[in-house]
Amino acid sequence: MPRRQAGQPGTILAPPSLINSRKVDRRVNKDLPAARTLRRGRKQPGGGGPPGDARAASAPAATLFNDANCCAIARAQRVALLVDGAAYFDAFMRAAERAQRSILILSWDFDSRTRLHYDPHSRRPSRLGDFLNELARRRRKLHIRILDWDYPMVFGTEREFSPIYGLAWAPHRRVHVHFDDTHPLAGSHHQKVVVIDDKVAFVGGLDLTCRRWDTPEHLPDDPRRVADHKPYPPFHDLMMMVDGEAAQALGEIARERW
Repeated sequence: MPRRQAGQPGTILAPPSLINSRKVDRRVNKDLPAARTLRRGRKQPGGGGPPGDARAASAPAATLFNDANCCAIARAQRVALLVDGAAYFDAFMRAAERAQRSILILSWDFDSRTRLHYDPHSRRPSRLGDFLNELARRRRKLHIRILDWDYPMVFGTEREFSPIYGLAWAPHRRVHVHFDDTHPLAGSHHQKVVVIDDKVAFVGGLDLTCRRWDTPEHLPDDPRRVADHKPYPPFHDLMMMVDGEAAQALGEIARERW
């Protein structure tokens, strides 16, 4: 699959932690009837017609999104845009460390060898698999579920050998890894979602895998941008971080997929 290559340097539009903002509607693209009632029929403040026009005042807000093209219209109290892998991985680690019972991960690719940070003074494990195992050891009620695409071998040359065999990375007994092949012929599982305790969720274009970490500067010779002892080109993408009803709706999707 062609990767998105870096264009102009990105800018973090919001801090990695969730920001205070007005309520923002978030839509998720999967058939989840239960979530449709999260936000339906909201009236447009002030209406759109002349003063005293009750019909205009009660008209729903104009939107491109409806039951015909999305499954849920859910409200997030706070939203952050995390531009590029460095910002996303940092926010993911901070949120995951607060997980009490559940971390749900949907991915096109998952690689336990992924380098999450490059801080030599950090006490966090730098590799994704070690980080998740450490979280599971620290919290006995925490279950981590990873649903990866059951990819054909043509896509396997740069991927980690399946961790379910425990030959490279041995997941903790409460880190569950499954592979999903329930898609049309020649299709793929392409959702990139992380949901933590149904309180915070990430959704967007970045997997927790190798060759995704980069900074908005996209330096051409950044020595940290290495996978399998080989440099890889600049990589540009983003994730959205949401809470509230939007996080709950994404959690429902993850559980239905699982």
